[in-house]
Amino acid sequence: TLPLAWTPVIYFTAAALIGGLSAVVAGRCARGMGLSVPGSFVVSAAVLILPGAGWEVPVLLTNVEWYVIAVFVVFVASWIAGYRPPIAWVAVLLVAGGLTSPLFVVSLPVIAVIAFPRRDRLDLAVVVLVACTAAVQLSASLVWGKGGGAGHWSVFEIIREYAVRVVVGSAVGARFVPRVWDALGVAGTLLLAAIILALLTAASMRAGGSTRLVGAYALYASVAYLAVAIVERPHFFAGTLPIGQVVIDHRIELWDGRYMAAPATVLIVTAVCSAEPLFRRPGAARLAAGCAAALFAAVLVVNFPVDLHHDSYAHWETQVHAQQQACSEHHGRGSVVIVYGIPTVNPSWKIRLSCRQAFGPTRS
Repeated sequence: TLPLAWTPVIYFTAAALIGGLSAVVAGRCARGMGLSVPGSFVVSAAVLILPGAGWEVPVLLTNVEWYVIAVFVVFVASWIAGYRPPIAWVAVLLVAGGLTSPLFVVSLPVIAVIAFPRRDRLDLAVVVLVACTAAVQLSASLVWGKGGGAGHWSVFEIIREYAVRVVVGSAVGARFVPRVWDALGVAGTLLLAAIILALLTAASMRAGGSTRLVGAYALYASVAYLAVAIVERPHFFAGTLPIGQVVIDHRIELWDGRYMAAPATVLIVTAVCSAEPLFRRPGAARLAAGCAAALFAAVLVVNFPVDLHHDSYAHWETQVHAQQQACSEHHGRGSVVIVYGIPTVNPSWKIRLSCRQAFGPTRS
């Protein structure tokens, strides 16, 4: 058994590699569906930044599920648009991703509808792999009885969360969402979200071709992924209404930002696809499109803060150092009890280990 002291290195390194690889795969999918380099960069940035935006822990192996879901919706959008990667490459992506996240099943109805008229080996493989991994996830949920927890959300509350956190948030960034909410109120923010969706839908319809299908998938997926998450885990969101603002470390943070990553990412993919014809126009139109893409990328980076340090974890770190010192003084004899929990947010959990299990052999 590896010592507990190795956990941060293993978790952080693996999470960083998976997050970076997800961004690379998303960029490759974006290029495969015909997007330009600037457009592909925006899509990659979305996959890299959004799962860790707001008060989240991006460099944690437990949270790589959200990077996987984000890159999955990009892959599905590119596949709908006609991207035909090698089957072996697709198999690795879908099996590894589908066994990591149970939410792949949300896209299965769209995948089946698109694949049926094509009837190609790749399309059949996509349907079978997503269906099989979804069946594994469902069977595991039934066996272990992972329930949805207490809490109930009305349809209006789900619509409000979607409009504010996903639609408006994907346009202005998580950092700016509370200001929009405070300035415009409920009705004004919902109206702004409706305008953004209307413009996005009109742009995708005008672009024509596969962009229309990508736009339709984006509208479905962006709603479905958030709605399923809220229905399955209402207790995760219940204490954060109306828009997920909580006070952590004496600061106002937007809670549960990882659940908004895939819905916001697929809307961003649609926006980039709709704007792509402008990049191919000569002269001022192309320059204006480039400036708009650069501005949007800047908004994405600045207004989706990725906080790599959280003061709430300091007390846990202090416990670990204290227990390590105790083990050293007693020459590795005895046990270690570490309690962790964020006050007022999560209940504490407790772990009991021997000194050797926790910190490895003690040096004489």
